[in-house]
Amino acid sequence: MTRRNPNEGRRLLRVDRRAVISSVLAAALYTAVSLLPNPIDLPGLHNLNFRPGVVVPVLAGILLGPIAGFAVGAAGTLVADGLTFGISWNWAIGNGLIGLIAGLVPAARLASRARWRSIGVATVISALAIILGIGFAALTDVLVANLTPDTAIGVEWISVAKWELVWGVPLTVIVLLARPRRPKITG
Repeated sequence: MTRRNPNEGRRLLRVDRRAVISSVLAAALYTAVSLLPNPIDLPGLHNLNFRPGVVVPVLAGILLGPIAGFAVGAAGTLVADGLTFGISWNWAIGNGLIGLIAGLVPAARLASRARWRSIGVATVISALAIILGIGFAALTDVLVANLTPDTAIGVEWISVAKWELVWGVPLTVIVLLARPRRPKITG
């Protein structure tokens, strides 16, 4: 039986200098990773590019907390889309939600003895984060982009979420497994 750390809840909402600096760097990384594959369009998909960068706001949320995860997803999307397609506030919020929801997984648990179970929980929550974040963005396009609900669901939500899951889930697992465990301090 593992004991719950009383500081774990406070850590989720922490915004310290380290988290701010890491968030700025992660948002820049998310922007860069989002821009690199932009010329590669996936056939049959409306305005969708090859974007494995979804793992950046997911990991920012898991490792830095939900506030940082939201900031990385939203800021990275605003900058990348501003440099390419034009800004869509609802997609920035949707990608921010991916980081925020993924950030509900306390990173401290990933260093525990139950590492595989913790990574499994982080992966499931990250997959739900992708589905819900993309769902928000796609469904709000009914109002923002005057799409029909069928188009928003079929062309945007399902298509985009599917590809984001294909990249986001395995990359999240790989990075979390590669992340070194913190040594236990005994005293």
